[in-house]
Amino acid sequence: AGEAGGQLPAMLQRLSALSRQQLHVRHAVLGALTYPSVLMLIAVNVLVLMLVFVLPRFAEMFESLDAPLPPTTAMLMSASGFIRGQWPWVVGGIVGCVGGAIAFFRSAQGRVTIDTLLIRTPKFGAISRNVLSARMIRLLGVLVEAKIPLVEAIGLCRAAAGNMHFEALLDRAENAVTRGEPMSDAISTGKLLPPNVCEAVRNGEASGQIGPVMLSMAEFLDEDNEVTLRALSSIIEPLILVVLGAVVGFVALSMFLPLFDLTAMTQPGGPA
Repeated sequence: AGEAGGQLPAMLQRLSALSRQQLHVRHAVLGALTYPSVLMLIAVNVLVLMLVFVLPRFAEMFESLDAPLPPTTAMLMSASGFIRGQWPWVVGGIVGCVGGAIAFFRSAQGRVTIDTLLIRTPKFGAISRNVLSARMIRLLGVLVEAKIPLVEAIGLCRAAAGNMHFEALLDRAENAVTRGEPMSDAISTGKLLPPNVCEAVRNGEASGQIGPVMLSMAEFLDEDNEVTLRALSSIIEPLILVVLGAVVGFVALSMFLPLFDLTAMTQPGGPA
């Protein structure tokens, strides 16, 4: 587009700024999700290690004492015995499930599913929609500011939308602009874009300043998304720690409950 319009240097500068901003947003998202992901990985590893290596030691001791086991302890012992005895099938099942999930999400139907989940999941869907909206209107604003025809700019933006629902939205916008209708009417449908963005685009169309308006709204959305992600991360981190502590505490309590029962039985006046 820059070559066709004779504005290649200016277009490259705008694309460079766009790439830096997108990289900043990506790092902000990854930074907010890294610590919760590490906590989840630690939780899974701790649980597996306790089931595979710790519980069998207690199982041997319980068998030698011939002590009755509480239901939770018996359940964990059964799970531990199944994992240790059938570990090839367990590992194969996990690998098969992961491979099947990857193959499914790479298919056309899988893309529809994951794109829909990204924008429809409660709480996280709103964040995903805002991130995609900011990227879309920023790219569209950069192209319009570079004097690219609006129809062509919408087509280029659609190719980089990254979500089939936003692609369909831009397709409707392209058809509307081709028919001479306002783009704001088309992008207001589907509830993908925030209402303030649609209203800002409508005002930009009325004033002939749609490019600067889109870039300004993209800046606002990026700042709002960064604050939201930080707040969400600060909530998720202690929540995962609480869940991790509850899981580890449940396993530890289930292991020590039989010992408490044995101690109570050996005390004078304890149950016979």
